[in-house]
Amino acid sequence: MGRAHSQLLLILLTFGAIFVVFQIYVLKSTWMQVEDVGQGKNKKKRRFDDWNPSPDYITVEAFTSIAQEYNVPVFLIEPAILESVWAHRTGTRPSKGRCKFLCRGTDSTTFGIISGHWITQNFLDALWRSGFRSSLSKGKDPRLLSVNELVPPSIIPQHYFFQYETHLVHLVVLYERAESYLWHGAASDGEWEPGRDGQFLWFPLKTLPFGGEREGSFQKMEFADIKIDGVLLTVPKHPMKLTQQVPNSTFIECNYQQAREYLAENGVDDTPKAADFRTRARSILERGMMALDGIGAPFWISSGTCLGWFRECNIIAHSMDVDLGMRIQDYNDRIIPAMEGQGLQLLHLFGKVEDSFELSFARDSVKLDIFFFYEDDEFVWNGGTDSHTGDKYQYVFHQFDLCWTELVGLHVRVPCPTLPYIEANYGTEWDQKVTQWDWKESPPNARPNGVWEKEEWPYVIQTFPIM
Repeated sequence: MGRAHSQLLLILLTFGAIFVVFQIYVLKSTWMQVEDVGQGKNKKKRRFDDWNPSPDYITVEAFTSIAQEYNVPVFLIEPAILESVWAHRTGTRPSKGRCKFLCRGTDSTTFGIISGHWITQNFLDALWRSGFRSSLSKGKDPRLLSVNELVPPSIIPQHYFFQYETHLVHLVVLYERAESYLWHGAASDGEWEPGRDGQFLWFPLKTLPFGGEREGSFQKMEFADIKIDGVLLTVPKHPMKLTQQVPNSTFIECNYQQAREYLAENGVDDTPKAADFRTRARSILERGMMALDGIGAPFWISSGTCLGWFRECNIIAHSMDVDLGMRIQDYNDRIIPAMEGQGLQLLHLFGKVEDSFELSFARDSVKLDIFFFYEDDEFVWNGGTDSHTGDKYQYVFHQFDLCWTELVGLHVRVPCPTLPYIEANYGTEWDQKVTQWDWKESPPNARPNGVWEKEEWPYVIQTFPIM
């Protein structure tokens, strides 16, 4: 029995070892497929003597090879390539052909780099020797802009353009701001510098997906190295998160000159009381932002908070609350638990999801209101409810898009263009300081909108005690 037991144990151990080796082989094969996207079973290095590569492939391979040689950490951000690679890896868009992703026959390919200090003269010289022509767009460093204008803004590189034969590499220089997001400038607004041949590269800026005619901002990202069509490239670890941000990435800087003029005329409220309120208001705004971003519920700063950004590049000290806007289709029942999870207490619930919905939260004696917006032909509106009378109000705005900006070091959305939104709420004298405000009578876009029926009050007018 002992001998038979030993033989059985040996057989089991042998099969176990074979199984482990097989699993390792499978995992290694899978990893190689991920790391060498587009190569299939052919792991040999491509040679130009047995195939005729396209100009975009040649340009990308040459550019990335030189970048790697000079330790310039560029990464691929071309949306069309990232989307195709992702679709191939997830099996939603099978690709055929020897060069599946880089041979697109397009005029340009977009790369990014975080901070311009990586671009050395040796790197630029190597590109020149390899046949690349170049141009550079430079602009002011927004990280040094402020209402106080204590430090003159420096000029930083924002966009490099490298052309090899007929294909263009657009290198977008991204800068980290407020330790929370990445920003790029607009090439159309920059100071242009020619290449070593004294010539400028000419191409339609509006066709560029990043920064041709507008500033942009994105969430910070992590990176991974993979091979695409045999070329080793660095790409965002979560590429679809980036590509989904591109269409709505427009960034608008606060108008610091406008803010300086307003504050010069009206004075700066820098009392301890004002500083304390701004600190608490920023805290509740940040907590609300973390809660809503965490569940993917897009919002923008609205009403007085938006006015403070637009007029003063700050939170209005005498406003005493924080205002956010959100489209009603973005509401979901996770919002209240998410806000409470960030330490905000539900204070009011007015209206209903189909009509005039509004949520209010509180923390540290500061109220945060979320106004939900409804679409009505060419207009959008949010509602208001008088908790004492049941009267309903409607605040009407023209349609608007959303852009990104920075307020008190936070990366937030604002309506854009912003001026029509401000004038709808505050009239053409929005630049006048007003300390007394009646939310039912003062806004020029306020309209009576009926009355809630008495039997609805328990559901559409809910208030909760502060604990």
